[in-house]
Amino acid sequence: MKSNLEKIDSGTVNLTVELETQELLKYINGAEDYISKDLTIDGFRPGKAPKDVIRKHVSKKQILEVAMQNALQESLSQAIEENKLDVVKSVNLDVKENTADKLKYSITLNTFPFVEIPKLDGVKISKKLVEITDKELDETMESVRR
Repeated sequence: MKSNLEKIDSGTVNLTVELETQELLKYINGAEDYISKDLTIDGFRPGKAPKDVIRKHVSKKQILEVAMQNALQESLSQAIEENKLDVVKSVNLDVKENTADKLKYSITLNTFPFVEIPKLDGVKISKKLVEITDKELDETMESVRR
């Protein structure tokens, strides 16, 4: 997986993610496994049917839709983690290329803006001394006892 991060402004970035053939095959196999768990085929327990039997009972379009959804979710999550983004929300998903060999998309992400805290080494704080008299202490202890 390749990802490219482009900063638009202090709270917005554009993330472009590209997946190659081997990665896409992993998602297609995962989609077939996911779909087969709920599929009832005579002679097989749910989730145990061979891939070629599953492909006969489920349309290729359905498998590809599940695979693309999983690929988008997982690759976006991985790219956000790799780039250490603190995302508020995602907007404008644009699939630029969706072929058997490549999936390429870009998405605009709103992030928390970076706030730089100044150094506080030179700041001095003075303490106020508070003196408590014996009379105040006795009065407080008496009110607690009551």
